[in-house]
Amino acid sequence: MGYHVYKLMQGQEQQENLWTQLTTAAITDTAYAASGWQALANGEHKWAVKTVYTGGVLSNPAFSNMLRKWPNDLSALTISGNTTPTVSAPSTYVVRIKNTGTSAQSAGSYTVKIFSGTNELASVAGPAIAVNQELDVSVVWTPTTAGTIQIFGKVVLPGDLTPANDSTNPMNVLVMPAGQFGYTVGEGDQLARVPLDMFYKASLFQSLYYPAELGNFMGFLQGIQFYNNFVTNLPNMPTKVYIGTTTLDDLSADWIPMDDSFTLVFDGTIDYPSGENVITIPFNEPFMYLNGENLVVTVLRPMDTVYYNTNDRFEAQTIGTNRARKAFSDTITYDPAVPPAPTTTQLSGQFPKTTFLGIPGGVGHLAGQVTNTSSQPLQGVLVSLQDTGYQGTTADNGQFLIEYILPGTYTASFSRYGYITTTQQVTIVEDETTYSFITLQAMPQVTVSGTILASDTGSPLAGAAIYLQGYADYTANTNAGGVFSIPNVYANQSYEYNIMAPGYTSQSGTINVASTNYSMGSITLSEIAYAPHSVVAELNDTYTGVNVNWQVPDPTAIEITESFEDEAFPPADWGQIITNNGPANTNGVYPTFSRLGTIPNTPNNVVPSHGAYQAGMWWSYEHQDEC
Repeated sequence: MGYHVYKLMQGQEQQENLWTQLTTAAITDTAYAASGWQALANGEHKWAVKTVYTGGVLSNPAFSNMLRKWPNDLSALTISGNTTPTVSAPSTYVVRIKNTGTSAQSAGSYTVKIFSGTNELASVAGPAIAVNQELDVSVVWTPTTAGTIQIFGKVVLPGDLTPANDSTNPMNVLVMPAGQFGYTVGEGDQLARVPLDMFYKASLFQSLYYPAELGNFMGFLQGIQFYNNFVTNLPNMPTKVYIGTTTLDDLSADWIPMDDSFTLVFDGTIDYPSGENVITIPFNEPFMYLNGENLVVTVLRPMDTVYYNTNDRFEAQTIGTNRARKAFSDTITYDPAVPPAPTTTQLSGQFPKTTFLGIPGGVGHLAGQVTNTSSQPLQGVLVSLQDTGYQGTTADNGQFLIEYILPGTYTASFSRYGYITTTQQVTIVEDETTYSFITLQAMPQVTVSGTILASDTGSPLAGAAIYLQGYADYTANTNAGGVFSIPNVYANQSYEYNIMAPGYTSQSGTINVASTNYSMGSITLSEIAYAPHSVVAELNDTYTGVNVNWQVPDPTAIEITESFEDEAFPPADWGQIITNNGPANTNGVYPTFSRLGTIPNTPNNVVPSHGAYQAGMWWSYEHQDEC
């Protein structure tokens, strides 16, 4: 008996005339090395094997799995970033790409671009990417013209074999005029009748917006945008918008009344066209937002004479459970200064996708770059101003930008895993950008070593496992001489250690690793003293004594016990399948496993073997319980 091996393409399984026979004579081995992979054509390849019996009789083929040879294929998956960029102001967009080919691509061998239609808006050289790896690539675009535009990300690789997957889905952006910025809160992945409920004649809506959601913006708010999806064309609809600030983090207790501390920023009529539209509500007067508190937005639909379609809705999302309240009625005229009594049905985490239009003012900005000691840019460095909420992260070029900082002197902290945290005093000046350029030093690394000995022999223990947990986690095993060595341990850190070996009691503790190699010395593990098991006590036949029997210690025999002294049953790590929920019997035992004390019984009560409680059930042919 022997075998023949064949090469074919995926889809040719029933076209044997297209196969290539790789074995001229039958082979007896059950393995075959097919050479020439690099010379094969791009595509999806398979191999077939037939058994050769006496007289040259061949079996049906057995087919291998498919191997794909498709060296050059990069895909652009998604694009994300600022949906309301500003003319002449750079905005960073993240294009997620994936190497869907079968060859790694080196840095600079491809580019990642942003397009609008056929117009290239921005481009950056791509980093090295392995097969099947996904990467986020930052691309900076500086808009030149205000207005609505669709953009998409694209990866460009010379010789790409699948151009159809080179581009992301388009992303809608609204480019703001120079000096004006838009801050969008929410994804809009739901549809809801907020902030105005056109299905009722009147409605009142209130929601909180948090500073971090607005990029810690400080300045003047000039308008607000909502995103409708109506089936009814509703022009000239009376609308009122109030804005203020609060230190409250939610609306779980009540509405916030719109008293004199809040501003009626819009009181007029707005067109709400049918279809999908951006509804822009310009404020009658700007709202100055400088205190950094949570924003409160209240929207009133004054009492109307008619109601409209239930599907006249806005793009919305739900974040949390208590940041918003909504009331609606065909008979109640709402007064934002005296809102309705709070109810649980008013409260939710649902609020409309919202864009705030504003001009930064009374604030400054912090920008700069972080590099390593070789002057290479460092990505992912956390830049934060201590004792504030201002922070940002460096992009792949090492650059960062933290906007809308109140003027003053701050301590800026620069930190990244594996590097020594550095601080710097920075002074923020109104309407100016302060620049900071920082070099981070890599944390020093040392070696932790030691020797593990056995208590019973005093000899070295081979194969003992050593674990360090702390700033980073490490593991090692001892060699035949009981010696272990853990290189590249971050210095100037404390680590919890745990040392284990079969047949010995584990040992744990803490070591403080300084800036030089650390020796833990000789550590002796105590031999485990195994107890005998299966101890049984029985009265003798004459009831004059007790015979006690047990098994000799056996490291592989483990006695498992479980306590039923806790109120909870079954214990937390047990499962229980209940098939009978009937009442207890005359002895007080239920037809499912439960926690019991002493069970009255004739002639002898059933007493717990340990403690005051035991587990039990009464059984019938009607059910079977499992615990």
